[in-house]
Amino acid sequence: DATGSNLTVNAGDVAALTSLTMDGTSDILTLANADSALDISGVALTGVETIALGNNADATANTLTVLDQLDGSGSVVNLNGSLAVSDTVVMVDAGTTIDFDTINVSGIEHVVLGSASDASANTLDLNAANSASITSIVGGGNGSVDAIDLVGGGTFNFATLGVTGVQFVDTGAAAVTLTLNAGGYDVTINGASGNVITSGSGSDVFHFEGAYAGDSDTINGFVSGIGGDVLNLHDIGVTAYNGEFVNDGAASSGLAAHGAAFSQSSHTLFVDIDGVAGFNAATDLEIH
Repeated sequence: DATGSNLTVNAGDVAALTSLTMDGTSDILTLANADSALDISGVALTGVETIALGNNADATANTLTVLDQLDGSGSVVNLNGSLAVSDTVVMVDAGTTIDFDTINVSGIEHVVLGSASDASANTLDLNAANSASITSIVGGGNGSVDAIDLVGGGTFNFATLGVTGVQFVDTGAAAVTLTLNAGGYDVTINGASGNVITSGSGSDVFHFEGAYAGDSDTINGFVSGIGGDVLNLHDIGVTAYNGEFVNDGAASSGLAAHGAAFSQSSHTLFVDIDGVAGFNAATDLEIH
């Protein structure tokens, strides 16, 4: 069949299904407007390009429950919620991924990464465009292992996104502007230069784990001292803190091989990446 098909179902229609195959160029699985829940966590999907939770006139709040149907490896490339109500995507307790990067998302307001008793590690891949409608992202019962991986750069505000119960954040390969909320996060800052991250009111840990030659990143609101934020430079080979200096020139000169030196005048931490003493803007890292 070379034409797109639209299969409209209610919850009872898929309750006993283990597989659903559609074979058009743009096939749609639609939840009927009068229904409010579609559980496809036990259904293997083939050839289904779009999942629609009702149409734009649907006045029923809908919930889609998935296992790995939205992990980006299958046929689904579009997920459309109703524009009239708040729709929710729930991941069952399995330690899988919801890919809101390669899958185009609209009209989805809430994402739940597992149940209150979930002990598995769940991940949400998220790009800025697909986050536009989201107002809450809730980690599973063991939030200390759930993660949000940011993809493609752009601006993300965890207060606006309503993030709770998530521990790990990865900034991705492109620079982001990220504002954290009160969660207390473990943030991996990748090797893209120009990241601007605002710490939340919790105790946040910032890991540098990529390639940072010539990079300049900013962490706003960093809280030092006991119970404050933590800067982890171990994985990029920093073995010593060379101390505080009155200005950039002194800090640059005082930077030892595999060390880090802080400038009081500009509140900049100069980090040696190239293994050569003294700061080199082309080959080392600076954190503001």
